[in-house]
Amino acid sequence: MPRLLSEIAAQTGSRLIGQNATVSAVASVQSAKAGDLVFVEQASRLDDALRSAAAAIVGGEFAANLSSTKPLLISSQPRPHIPCDYPARRSSSQRAGRSIRQHR
Repeated sequence: MPRLLSEIAAQTGSRLIGQNATVSAVASVQSAKAGDLVFVEQASRLDDALRSAAAAIVGGEFAANLSSTKPLLISSQPRPHIPCDYPARRSSSQRAGRSIRQHR
């Protein structure tokens, strides 16, 4: 279900910096596509997220002063703030690992 970043910010108590884009899925940085929302919990991963195809990034306070063309949701705990009703996009290695664990 597509949602505006401003809606997510209001629901999660995070702060929107940049344009109010619409996102439709949550993805890892490695598998992100246009319209996806990705999260980074460490400043060292921020450059990868910025280079990804994701529409927006959820990050901690370390990202607040960043000059970015991508919208940012700033949160004290980025990972828990990803809405659970979004479809998750997984990389092929993540899907393979999940199916292996399920068959044990």
